Amino acid sequence: MSPRAAGAAAPVQPRRSDPARRGRPAEPTRGERPLEAVRPDPRRRSWQVGTLAGAVLFVALFAIAGAQALIVQRQQHLDAVEERIQVAEQEAEDLRTELAELQSPERIIGEAVERLGMVEHPATPVYLQPGADDDARAAEVPPASPSTTVAAGAGR
Repeated sequence: MSPRAAGAAAPVQPRRSDPARRGRPAEPTRGERPLEAVRPDPRRRSWQVGTLAGAVLFVALFAIAGAQALIVQRQQHLDAVEERIQVAEQEAEDLRTELAELQSPERIIGEAVERLGMVEHPATPVYLQPGADDDARAAEVPPASPSTTVAAGAGR
């Protein structure tokens, strides 16, 4: 056996801790490497943290910009709807005013007199009384009106 193989096969004896050596790493024995705690490189870790923070910040800003765009879009829609409502309310008010003017008694009397030739009622009403011969005259046939057509061949 080689000295290396013999050393590897020998059982490892636990070391006694010396109270004076506490807090200091133990010295390696022959053929052993000292154990070291692997600590990450602080520069590498800060680069990773910085990259992650930048990505989170970018996503947050992008989300905020998207939300603001959505808010602006919804507000424009609301403004357009409110404007249409105001226009419709104004048209309704104009129609109510026009209806009130058309329904006024003065306008109705004016139209009846001007367009229909009606007269306003007098202070005392006048009643029509049928005469005794009105029934007989109503049964009469009116005379035929002269013909205005020319017979065929009559003009030669």
